Amino acid sequence: MTSIEDPAVAYEKSPKLHEIKRRIRLPRTAAEYLLFKPKDGIKYEWTDGKLHKSKNMVNPEQFHIIENLQRAFAKTIAYQNGDYFMPETKSKTLKESYRIPDIGYFTAAQKSIMRNGFATTPLFAVEIISNTDDAIEVDNKMEEYFKAGVKLVWHVYPKAEKVLVFNSPDAITVCRGKTPCSAESIIAGFNVLAEDIFK
Repeated sequence: MTSIEDPAVAYEKSPKLHEIKRRIRLPRTAAEYLLFKPKDGIKYEWTDGKLHKSKNMVNPEQFHIIENLQRAFAKTIAYQNGDYFMPETKSKTLKESYRIPDIGYFTAAQKSIMRNGFATTPLFAVEIISNTDDAIEVDNKMEEYFKAGVKLVWHVYPKAEKVLVFNSPDAITVCRGKTPCSAESIIAGFNVLAEDIFK
């Protein structure tokens, strides 16, 4: 019987992808980074004056998590007021540093700034943590978010079906099952049961 290769694995092996990766011209400055639009499926971030391959962009196995969180956001007044809860948007953190949270919350005023080509800092950042993520880098990124002015960070663990809610680097709430994950400190009415994030 002929075995069928996983499409994702086949794509990673494909000559076309390797040709795309070979032809990408990587940015050498922060200004070049802001204009950089890679098509190789890798998340590139600019920190400490250097380009870093952070991890793969959000994959299809994680789309439902983003959709569930966006549905919860759509029930809030913030959504009605034109605020954004956007996946994978280049965000300003520290001086000459830019990160790409898996989801970031931006106000309508910030959206106007972004439309003019300027990166800004989300008030709330969500990171979906996979088994391949480096624990030290995950922690460093969370600390950097708070130093930059982010008010709330969620670490979402799909395999464990849990969420770590950080109101500061040292104030952590663990959410599982029917425990509500709250972003009310930033977005009025944003509460979602942990189990509903992973459905």
